[in-house]
Amino acid sequence: WPLCGEIDLVEFAGNRPGIISSAIHTKAYNHKINTQIGKRFTLPSSSTEFHDYELLWTSKKLQFSVDGNIYLTVEKKENDTEEQWPFDQPYYLLINLAVGGWYGGQIDDESFPYEFEVDSIKYYQEK
Repeated sequence: WPLCGEIDLVEFAGNRPGIISSAIHTKAYNHKINTQIGKRFTLPSSSTEFHDYELLWTSKKLQFSVDGNIYLTVEKKENDTEEQWPFDQPYYLLINLAVGGWYGGQIDDESFPYEFEVDSIKYYQEK
């Protein structure tokens, strides 16, 4: 990591209710060297209502949207190498609930239990 690349469709931390972020990580673009590419925005109902988080992924573009509203587009540049654009290969889809850590902050044991609800996950591929 991050030479293989990582696409964060949506990240949400319980200590920041209503704040959503999306990002990509590559060898050239990542938070460890302060070159990350991403977007953080306010979605007040993110923890009280279901939303459609969407990624349109082509060989030349990653387009992020929520409920049909595009909020981040990352495009491959003509001279990008694998260090900038490793997104032309198969990936695994992960859904993850992390507790604490550098993103989620200190864990408050008194706040448990929590629920992590997912209505559905859909994956489509163009022919």
